[in-house]
Amino acid sequence: LWHYDDEDRLQADTRLATRMTQMDAQTVAAAVATARAVAFNLTHAEIIFGDFLDSIARASAPYSEIVAAEIHRLPYYLSVKEEDALEAMTRVGSQVRNTDNIRTAPRAALPTLMVALYYFLRTPIDFVSTVRGCLMAGGSVTTTTAIAGGLSGAFNGPHAMPAALFATLPQRQS
Repeated sequence: LWHYDDEDRLQADTRLATRMTQMDAQTVAAAVATARAVAFNLTHAEIIFGDFLDSIARASAPYSEIVAAEIHRLPYYLSVKEEDALEAMTRVGSQVRNTDNIRTAPRAALPTLMVALYYFLRTPIDFVSTVRGCLMAGGSVTTTTAIAGGLSGAFNGPHAMPAALFATLPQRQS
């Protein structure tokens, strides 16, 4: 996120880095959305859901309208029971056929992104609750928790992390 304050460069850098290993459009869109969400959190003092969601959906839309549409469904997911939201989010993107005529990994990027965003938006000012929610959700917990923890850390700063966890970070700054 060297260019977190330059939306165009951030998007181009993320697309380039992701395309080195992933050709799937949803995966690229999810990576771009993740980078944009972290950048948003680094540059905003408060989370206004509409602004946050519009920003990350707009960044992902050139690569996948499906990802952008699912990002805009987050208010719905946040309004239903947690187990119902998780069930629905873990299915997103899986029903779409690969039409790129290339080999791709299973489409796990979109559900992973959605669950990470869901738990961050449920508890945006509580790092521990955000991370705990991802860990308890099951599935790809390491990736989901890393994304959600990054979102929360970018928004809340290092003081929001438990001191013992912060002390383990290799490039920490006080």
